[in-house]
Amino acid sequence: MRLATLFLAAAALWSVSFAGRAQVCSSINNEVVSVDVRNDEWTAAKIKANPGDLIIVRASGLVKIAHTLLGEVGPRGAPNGSGRLDMKIGAKTVVLAVTAEEIVAKNVEARGGAAALAALQSLRRSGRLVLPGRSMLITVSDLRERPGRVREEVTFQGLTQIRAFDGSKAWQVEPFQGRKDPAMMTDDDAKPMRLSADLDGAWVDAKAKGHTLEYLGTEEVDGTVAHKLRVRLKWGDQVTVWIDPDTWMIMRELRKTVVRGAEKETETDYGDYEKVGGVYVPMSEESGPRNSPSSSKTKAVWDEAEANVPVAAEVFAFPDKAAAPAGAAR
Repeated sequence: MRLATLFLAAAALWSVSFAGRAQVCSSINNEVVSVDVRNDEWTAAKIKANPGDLIIVRASGLVKIAHTLLGEVGPRGAPNGSGRLDMKIGAKTVVLAVTAEEIVAKNVEARGGAAALAALQSLRRSGRLVLPGRSMLITVSDLRERPGRVREEVTFQGLTQIRAFDGSKAWQVEPFQGRKDPAMMTDDDAKPMRLSADLDGAWVDAKAKGHTLEYLGTEEVDGTVAHKLRVRLKWGDQVTVWIDPDTWMIMRELRKTVVRGAEKETETDYGDYEKVGGVYVPMSEESGPRNSPSSSKTKAVWDEAEANVPVAAEVFAFPDKAAAPAGAAR
């Protein structure tokens, strides 16, 4: 097997500032070359490795890149300041990180930053629901407000389903099942609402919320090798998210919920991110059972989104007959 040579030339390869000592090493022969990193530039470094070796680039304690080296390689500047060192290697690229917290910090930064996220006090979205294999007009709305309240509405042929969570209890109106009066939901049935009510996402400040955050390595999602994080929620359920290493946005989410002793898994793919009130939010969501194809998932297409809208308290509370009519979330 011929030797391949990896060059790290002086270039502004990352938009994120690093300073100090970096290491380039081969997992096969453990040869390590240390290089200086100052002002986003790598000083010239060279390492020899066999084809098939795993090459890991470390900077400031963060494992940035792991390449499976199969041939000649050469560095290129990372596009759009993505923080990723892109190399022409003709093989899959595995992107690693040391801690879950570092990945979460990247996600928060990419979404607009901690300050912008904290300033987002409420978010209202409205759009359409597309059912697989069906052609019908179904409108949807979603209203979330800190600290942990949510109301969702689905309207079809003049009937509106309502589900809401006021921060402690959830209730619903289910006209499609013949129940037009509001009714309280069980704690098990309210679990998805409780999770959706978190504007930041359960993985952000997970420890402070009483959750446990874990980094599970990388996994391919639709051709992209993504970071995989699992959050063990304080009420016993789990949510796993896959984060794109280029955009640092959530690509996929898997919720595992135990309802009356039975485990239920729901997978959601997120896309079409747009900035709303200084924060990037997904404007398309495709949901279905785990590993179900896109063609069989229910798709929510959000046509409009508003940040920091004024919200009346009764919108989320269990209503009396005159309070919180259908459409309050729109």
